[in-house]
Amino acid sequence: DDAPFMIATLNDPGFLANIGDRGVRTVEDAETYIRDRILASYEANGFGMFRVALKENDEGIGTVGFVKRDGLDGPDLGFAFLQAHTGKGYGHEAARALMDWGRPSPPPSPRSRWPGAGSTPSPPPRKMPRPSGPTCRTSISAVPT
Repeated sequence: DDAPFMIATLNDPGFLANIGDRGVRTVEDAETYIRDRILASYEANGFGMFRVALKENDEGIGTVGFVKRDGLDGPDLGFAFLQAHTGKGYGHEAARALMDWGRPSPPPSPRSRWPGAGSTPSPPPRKMPRPSGPTCRTSISAVPT
């Protein structure tokens, strides 16, 4: 259950200061947020946020994903990490894994790189491919896991 993790993430001082207060305080609030914001994004857009966890113990440390923003033609990369895990390169690592996963091969023209509003959304993946190698310390998976 990712509700406690979402409560911690959405009420982290860094999230509140840089993104805003989403009013999520209870498990029920978090379950509603996951359903109505995160999973709904997959249904509407074919993309959304993922949970970032430490590989060593599966501790949730943040989120990363593609988000739909007003004024942009395609997805934007969004992220939020618990304050205790900032400044350690996890955000860069998770964003890199997300971009590697989300980039089609071979890449299309820059204007058509990501799915647009007219595309058919895909169901959210249960697990995303993750980077490999000795420096990889995190994994990313669909929320909820």
